[in-house]
Amino acid sequence: MPLPNFGFGQRPSWEWESPEASGAALEEPQPAPVRKGWRGKVAVITGGATGLGRHIAIEFGKLGCHVAFCYVNLPGRDVSEQAVLTETTLSAMGIGVLACRCDVRDRLAIERFLKETRDRLGGLHFLVNNAGIANDGALWRLSDEAWREVLD
Repeated sequence: MPLPNFGFGQRPSWEWESPEASGAALEEPQPAPVRKGWRGKVAVITGGATGLGRHIAIEFGKLGCHVAFCYVNLPGRDVSEQAVLTETTLSAMGIGVLACRCDVRDRLAIERFLKETRDRLGGLHFLVNNAGIANDGALWRLSDEAWREVLD
């Protein structure tokens, strides 16, 4: 009995053939070399002490960029220790690092943070606006105040 046609010449999953058996060479992935254009540039990441912001900061560090990041402690969520951990991780890469407690909703605080970044690290080349908060729960259950807090 012939096998059904799955389209585009694909074989059914039960006839899977390993790459080695098909003659394909398997190579272990290697990190890409750092391009000269990244080394020494300055990346600013808001909300860079934890989560996605932390990972973005570390990736910029791997590229040879100096990194400035800010963070804020919210009620019930003190991230100071995590900020120190992120700062230490970045410093171990041999790059310039600035970690600052700064609420991005405060324009004067942001201006001070950016001035200190320029003074200590020499400029600003990349900006990642990552800072934000999320309230647990369904969107339609958020109070107006909680919704404004998320957007601000």
